[in-house]
Amino acid sequence: MTRPRRMITVMTIDRWRVAPLLLTLALVGLAGCGEPDEAPEASAAGNWTVTAWGRLFEVFPEVEPLIAGRTATAHTHVTRLSDFSPLVDGTVAIVLDGAAGEQVFSADEPVRPGIYEIGLEPDA
Repeated sequence: MTRPRRMITVMTIDRWRVAPLLLTLALVGLAGCGEPDEAPEASAAGNWTVTAWGRLFEVFPEVEPLIAGRTATAHTHVTRLSDFSPLVDGTVAIVLDGAAGEQVFSADEPVRPGIYEIGLEPDA
C-alpha cells in the first residue's frame, strides 16, 4: 500500500517580506530598461527567473533581458502539479503589462516536454 502524497508549502510570504520582494522585482525590471542602441548585447548573466505556483501548474520562466524593440526568449518550464509531469500540449502565454497597454506573446507547443520558448518583443 502506498501513502498518499502530501502537498507541502515551500514558500510563504509574510508582510515584512513583501516590501523587499517588490523592491527586488522593481530593480530587476529597471535593469532591463534602455534604448535599443544604448543596450549592450544580451548575455546569460543578465537573464532572470521567476517561479510561480498555481492550483494546477508550476511555471518557471528563464527570461533574457527585456529591451524595447528587441526579441528576448523566455524559456518557460511548465510542470503539472497533479503528477509532477511536464506539460506536453497546450498554449503557454506571457503577458507584458505596461504604460502602453498589454502585449501577449505565446507558444503553442513545447520544444521539449515541459519547455516552451516564447519570443518577447516589448514595445517599451
